[in-house]
Amino acid sequence: MQKDKDMVEAKELGTTHIGDMVEIVSVDDAYARIQALRFGINPGAVVETIARVPSGPIVIKSGFQEIAIGAPLAKKILVKNV
Repeated sequence: MQKDKDMVEAKELGTTHIGDMVEIVSVDDAYARIQALRFGINPGAVVETIARVPSGPIVIKSGFQEIAIGAPLAKKILVKNV
């Protein structure tokens, strides 16, 4: 039952707002998953949105690392609010 609830609450990383703290739920594409894992963005990781460019990249903070993620990749990363 919990998994169904998580999927209902899941949204694309690209839809978050500056200051949002979110938990990575899944990465919906094999290539995108590899790219995300390179930066430590895996399911269960908590990240903060720190900047965004309309129709462009979103910048997240994971630990002490800041990462700019392009819009196409951000659409494939599902998150939930924490």
